[in-house]
Amino acid sequence: METKEKETLKNIPGEVCNQSIVEDFYNEEKDKNKEPKNQIEKIINYLNEKSHKNFRSNNIKTKKLIKSRLNEGYFFEDFKKVIDIKTTQWINNKEFKKFLRPETLFGGKFEGYLNEGKTETDKDFNIKRAENCYKKCKGDCLVSGTIRLHSYCDYCIKVKSQTLQLPFKKEKSDTLKSSLKEDIKEKAQSKEIEIPKYKLKNSKFPIDLIEFPIKNSTKLEINKDKEGKDTIELYLSGYYGEYHIESSRNIKLMDYRTLLATLYFADYHKNKTFEEKFINWLDLLEVEDTGFYRKAILEGLKYLKKIILYTPYIYDLENKQRDFSFNLTDKGEIDWKNLPSFSVWGIIDQYHHLTEKGKRKTKLKIMLGGFYERMIKDNYFTLINVKKLLPLKDIALTLYLCVKRQDPKYISNYTMDFELLKAHIGITDKHITNARKTFEKAWNDIKDRELLKGYRHRIFISKKNNREYIKFVKQRSLKA
Repeated sequence: METKEKETLKNIPGEVCNQSIVEDFYNEEKDKNKEPKNQIEKIINYLNEKSHKNFRSNNIKTKKLIKSRLNEGYFFEDFKKVIDIKTTQWINNKEFKKFLRPETLFGGKFEGYLNEGKTETDKDFNIKRAENCYKKCKGDCLVSGTIRLHSYCDYCIKVKSQTLQLPFKKEKSDTLKSSLKEDIKEKAQSKEIEIPKYKLKNSKFPIDLIEFPIKNSTKLEINKDKEGKDTIELYLSGYYGEYHIESSRNIKLMDYRTLLATLYFADYHKNKTFEEKFINWLDLLEVEDTGFYRKAILEGLKYLKKIILYTPYIYDLENKQRDFSFNLTDKGEIDWKNLPSFSVWGIIDQYHHLTEKGKRKTKLKIMLGGFYERMIKDNYFTLINVKKLLPLKDIALTLYLCVKRQDPKYISNYTMDFELLKAHIGITDKHITNARKTFEKAWNDIKDRELLKGYRHRIFISKKNNREYIKFVKQRSLKA
């Protein structure tokens, strides 16, 4: 990689580099993994059914709205939930019934509608999902080797413990109870409930990826790899110093989710190399078993495999100190080519899609990069709740990890430079008011997921240097 051949794309002019690469980098609508056309039809058909209206799925504005939400990482079930919530609230209201339309439901307030308080709609939704689950597993949701313990499976669990009857149709409820009768007796004899596989509340997340998060950047360069293909190099700055990421494209929300699932399974298996059923990936990410989502997971793994991180300020575990011994160029800049070996690393070394004889490809085999030893052997990690983190967007996710990384006993003793924190979590807006709004939105998203309980923050301007600082405080009486 010749430094002289690099062209910084600060303003992204078309004549500097391959224009299609830049467009793909900033325009998610051109990605080859766009949601199929029938996904939009399913959403509109469901809306028409619930609202008793007749919207068209080929309307240009409607298609654009739905595609925008899909590209943000929302799923078909999210659209159904929004439709269910708002139809319950508005269908009998003459003033608001007219707002049961795509431009209102799927516009800028989509996330807010999705996160409104639990309603009877949630109950109905979970009952339907529990029925579908029962058709597959015949009520045995606690069988070893599955991770079906979603909110809708609570109904089946309660039936097993004889505390509540499933509010299904009568014939289905009777069938379920009879099929579970022998299993309940067997569990009663052992006097203990089997602990389901993958019931990990908290899993390990490497501090390396907290200090140097994967995120978007407007400072990039286009180069060629060994095979002659275009690669994007992102130059980033965060709270812990400058770092550099080399990848095939910019990160997407599904890549983040695939990363969380990968580390979750690695922590369960306690090994840098592990095999896991594809259906368990889908269940953990709470997506449907369709070709689209299977392909999205594989694309996420492919992206994670191609990432190379250059982290000059990484913590040197051998010498127990943050490394500052990297070489500088004649201009006094970081020499990215000659960093210490432990400062150049990847997330995934290899991944394979395994096939059982005569069956569909059913398993994924993953081999993590060298950072796994740092995470497991040297206990260089932070415990996180993957289930609660999955709905967060990249800025909120990075903010949560950054705060969670700090020792709650001492976090109130220190203040953070707000400019450095914004760079670290990916807030690029230079306007002070807009940057604060973005921060507050991310903070509220974290709180909505019941994360960082007891934490508060205060942003203030120092009288000494007129710079913005932020201070986090955690109440000792509450758990994180």
